[in-house]
Amino acid sequence: MRAGLFLFIAINLLLIACNNQATQQGKGYTNAQVDSLVEIRVQERIQQLQAANDSIINAMAASKADSMLRHAQTPIKVIPPASTQIGDSKDKSNQERSSPFKRKSKKTTMPAEGNANANP
Repeated sequence: MRAGLFLFIAINLLLIACNNQATQQGKGYTNAQVDSLVEIRVQERIQQLQAANDSIINAMAASKADSMLRHAQTPIKVIPPASTQIGDSKDKSNQERSSPFKRKSKKTTMPAEGNANANP
């Protein structure tokens, strides 16, 4: 967007520089007239770019709003818990969850002195 604007201004300045030779000969526009024409063209281009930018932003906002409405209309499934009482002693899953870091002890046996093939 900015590159296009700068290119537009650079071309107009180049034309103004070429036009200065014509004004020195008594033909063409004065510097004030050229400046006002360039300013008008620049303002028109800025308005065009802003309108295009606004339309893109509005399209993205409408897309986002539609997406939010679609997700808001989908039903949410709520799964009730298995037991209704808190601290139910018959609930084994709660007992297992109470000690998640409990290690199971492994029994290790020492190999017999005469048996070198025995695994520890």
